[in-house]
Amino acid sequence: MKIQTQKLTAYSFCIFVSAALIVLLALSVDFFVSKINTILSPCVNDGIWQQDTETCNCETTRGIWGGDTCNECQCENNGLCVMGGNGAADTRFECFCPSHTKFVGTLCNDCYTRSHASDNEQCKGVCLDDYYGGKCNALCLPNATLNTAENCVGIKAGGGSCSVCNSHGSCDNSGQCVCENGYFNGRGSVSDQCGLTCEGGCPEDRGTCQSIGGSLQCICFDGFFGANCEQSCESNNTMPCSGHGTCEILASSGLQCICDAHYVGSDCMLKCPGRDVISEPCSGHGLCTKDTDTTAKCTCTNPWGNFECGCVDEFTCSGHGTCNLDYDGLPEDTLFATDPRSPLICNCMDGIIDGEERHYGGTNCARCKDDWFGTRCNLYCDPHGQNDELGVSIGCNGHGACFLNTVEVIETVECECLANYDVVNLAGIGQCSQCEANYFPKVGVANTTQEFCSIVCSRDNECSFKGDCNYDYDGSNNICTCDLNGVNQTFDTLDPTVGCSACLPNWYPKDLDDISTRCTSYCAADGFIGSAASATTIVFDGIDLTLRGETEAYKVCTANSEGLKQMDAVMSVLMQVDAAPKELALAVTVLRVISAKLTVVLVAVLRAMEMVVVFVIL
Repeated sequence: MKIQTQKLTAYSFCIFVSAALIVLLALSVDFFVSKINTILSPCVNDGIWQQDTETCNCETTRGIWGGDTCNECQCENNGLCVMGGNGAADTRFECFCPSHTKFVGTLCNDCYTRSHASDNEQCKGVCLDDYYGGKCNALCLPNATLNTAENCVGIKAGGGSCSVCNSHGSCDNSGQCVCENGYFNGRGSVSDQCGLTCEGGCPEDRGTCQSIGGSLQCICFDGFFGANCEQSCESNNTMPCSGHGTCEILASSGLQCICDAHYVGSDCMLKCPGRDVISEPCSGHGLCTKDTDTTAKCTCTNPWGNFECGCVDEFTCSGHGTCNLDYDGLPEDTLFATDPRSPLICNCMDGIIDGEERHYGGTNCARCKDDWFGTRCNLYCDPHGQNDELGVSIGCNGHGACFLNTVEVIETVECECLANYDVVNLAGIGQCSQCEANYFPKVGVANTTQEFCSIVCSRDNECSFKGDCNYDYDGSNNICTCDLNGVNQTFDTLDPTVGCSACLPNWYPKDLDDISTRCTSYCAADGFIGSAASATTIVFDGIDLTLRGETEAYKVCTANSEGLKQMDAVMSVLMQVDAAPKELALAVTVLRVISAKLTVVLVAVLRAMEMVVVFVIL
């Protein structure tokens, strides 16, 4: 029993010693590890070992790395931790954000697109207002300063850019400030973008601020002087010398206006009279000086005259007039023109001068007045008038144009008439007042439907040698008046609608060579004589018609107790020899009946002989 107790005590001692050794070993390991950590840091990616807390401090990576030993990449949205020169401030590391999205920032966790505003998972498409560039990380604020710009520090920390234009510039498509004229960027500081200008400013209508040799100064426009272009000559408006001269600094008098050629006065406000298209004032023939506070005047040299010294009788008025002293150069309809006045520079000859007509016109009296002709403008012709003093004072009656005709040294005025108008009528006067002989309608015929003198007509052609042209032709009636037919020319039976070249319908014979017989017989081939009750009718196809309006037919168709006289029922010929005795008419009628019956007999005999010849042959 005693031996077993001793064994147990020895075993317990061993266990105790072993435990003590284990504890001592553990403390020794921790001690040595701590000692080693003070010599070799376990932190990676520029992490710093903190001895007091025995942890890695990853803040030196600006949050790009994390974890116990700074070995865990903190980039979001599939960004990659990489080393590069474009990393966040004070670190060599950066997050490389994926190119297929527009996530930006130190940890690829910022987005400045419109789509991200409604969906945090999306970062693509159009940039927010004031953000530019392919990644929308170029911020540009045209009206902000560095003190009022929001997110400027943050976006620059994430690798973007920030521009503030201080209210004197605009943003371009890349997100950079474009300064207004006269404003410039400072050196180095973003707050100086478009924030520098000339001290005291340069009025934009007087000069511009420019950088000369690195310093800002006002460059003045012509006519302005001083550090801020505040000095200038007298003026009645905002322009130096009223805009009609140049302002210069003279050693003797200081600022003084040198006026343009056509202006005078201390401020060049007064315009010299006359046209300014000439290089010198007063037409180069006088001196322009101040007259009143609002006007200037010309003092002319002899022999020049008028308000602008621009007229002399022999030259300006061509020797055919005198200078108009009331001429003021203003257009005729100018409301403030002097009154009385004349808008013409010359008073041209217009009347009887030295016993002879003289009528000149034009600005410089270098031509004749309207309707006057000749080298001395003494021959009158009115295209629409009716004057009849041939060669001297004539009218073309509205049917011609006037022209001057010169034969050797003799000048006359004449009319060149329109086509088909006579130059002189039968009385020897009235040029272009009548048609030529063969043209109609004649001038003066009322209510014409054709233009005067536009239709040609002659007995030889249009009237077929059997009629004369109708002097009363007005376009609605016949142009030919046909000759009368018959022994005593009492039948008006030629057809005027065809130029008297044929008989009227139903009139015979058609042979027109013999005037005594042509067109003197009336034949209604498709009618017959009416009854006594209708003694003035011929019936056609069962319809009673008066003699088809043939008033001439009553001369050969006369009534009796049985109706109208008729010649032969077969021919239905109604005829009477005009103005012949009744006995002669009866004899002619009997002869014609006999002739017709003999014709019938002759036809029968010929047919009988034909039958005999046929019988013999058979």
